[in-house]
Amino acid sequence: MVVPLVVDPVSEVCTAAAVAFQLVWLSTFKVLGMCLCRGPLCNPLNLIQFFAVFMLPITPQAILHSDEKELLLDAPKLLGCCATKALFLGAIVFLLTSPSVRLPRIAQELLYAFGLYAFLGFLMDGPASLATGLIGLQIAPHFDRPFMSSSLSDFWSRRWNLTAGNALRFFVYDVVYEGRLVRDPSYAPALSGARRSLGVAAAFIVSGLMHEYLYLYLMGRATGLWFAFFAVQGPLLWAEGALRRWARARGWSLPRALATPLTLGVLMAIGHALFFPPCTETGLADRVVDNIKDTRELAVD
Repeated sequence: MVVPLVVDPVSEVCTAAAVAFQLVWLSTFKVLGMCLCRGPLCNPLNLIQFFAVFMLPITPQAILHSDEKELLLDAPKLLGCCATKALFLGAIVFLLTSPSVRLPRIAQELLYAFGLYAFLGFLMDGPASLATGLIGLQIAPHFDRPFMSSSLSDFWSRRWNLTAGNALRFFVYDVVYEGRLVRDPSYAPALSGARRSLGVAAAFIVSGLMHEYLYLYLMGRATGLWFAFFAVQGPLLWAEGALRRWARARGWSLPRALATPLTLGVLMAIGHALFFPPCTETGLADRVVDNIKDTRELAVD
């Protein structure tokens, strides 16, 4: 909890957010999970791999030998993704800061959403390429085309920020679903829709609390709206599942061409009400954009 205080959240807002996200959220969950026999640190890692998984925003998918071909292919691919997202982020910052471009609020929020995706992807793909190429870890994907999501469950469980999602799964969801704190590999819990729904709700509540901590660290006060944005996702996922089962029983299904824009529209509508106002009305979004712009100009010079 002390280390993020070394970084100034006013002048170095992006660095401060990245450090707090990694050390206070991911690293803390990983080491606490290890104490409960859960999470990636329980894998058979050597010392260097252990500290890489502990200190970097990565989740190992498989442990490979450093001379395997997969590593030689994965590292350049991850570096390419990192560079692509950096360019994408630069283009978004240009649009947001160009005096000749006037954007309505909904367009700005859409750019903020894509910018967050690009920033997090850049933040994770860079360390992942090093871990893959240098120390023999095959890294699980961080994102999987979230703009192609066909449902809220598809977005949150399979496409958006899978690194944070994995931490919430092993440290919160699995504990609730299994009904035990310490993992027992020989124990197989009976299928329970109620425990599954409760585990999902608990994971989103913890996610909301962690986002509130990040906001408090960056802005000096909590907002409550970020917590509400994530807390409401649990009931929405339950309602979506109930509606899907009701429609399936009648032989109905929504075409993907309609499901994807509907899903993204719902997410943007909730974000418009709960997620973006704490960013735009307090100047946080402007600080982040200006910080990225200054960093880009410094790198070019």
